[in-house]
Order: sequence, then structure tokens, then C-alpha cells
Amino acid sequence: EGKRSKDGFLSPFKKGPVVIAINARAKIVPVIHSGAQSCLPYGKWRIRPGTVKIRYLKAISTENMQYEDRQKLVITLRALVDKYISETQIQLNSNISKV
Repeated sequence: EGKRSKDGFLSPFKKGPVVIAINARAKIVPVIHSGAQSCLPYGKWRIRPGTVKIRYLKAISTENMQYEDRQKLVITLRALVDKYISETQIQLNSNISKV
């Protein structure tokens, strides 16, 4: 997405990294992390102890993409992250209700 958010929700995704990947014909590996905000709150410099979970999603090829495809790719990446976060939240909620 490009930066940490003040409230923990996703910020708009930046196009720059997508453009670089398209120009380099590099694969993009979406990385999702959770728990970092409690370890390093927005605007703070002091790191606190805690657990950060990192999830690597399936790589996306940019082999046949052009500069004009950048917005579509940003939307695709955002949808993947939104889907993963939604699925994770549903799993967390179902685990909490079982306790």
C-alpha cells in the first residue's frame, strides 16, 4: 500500500511499485502483515514487544503487462489483500465464538 496508516485500516495503494515491477517484468509477491501497529504505533519511534504475523501470497507475473495496466494491477492487488483480510477476520471471529 505504500505507508502505515494512522487507524490500522488499509490506505490507498500506491502505483509506483507496480510501475517499477511492470517495467522490470518482475513478479509481485503480495505481503500481508498483522500486529505491527501494536509493536510500532503510527508516529512513534519506540518499538514495543509483540507478535507480527507475515503472510506471503502467490506471486503475480507482470511479464505481459504494459504501463497502461498499472491501475488494473493495483485494483487486483487491493482485492487480494481485502479478500485475505476478510477471510482472516471471519476465521478469527469464528474462533472467538467457540471459546
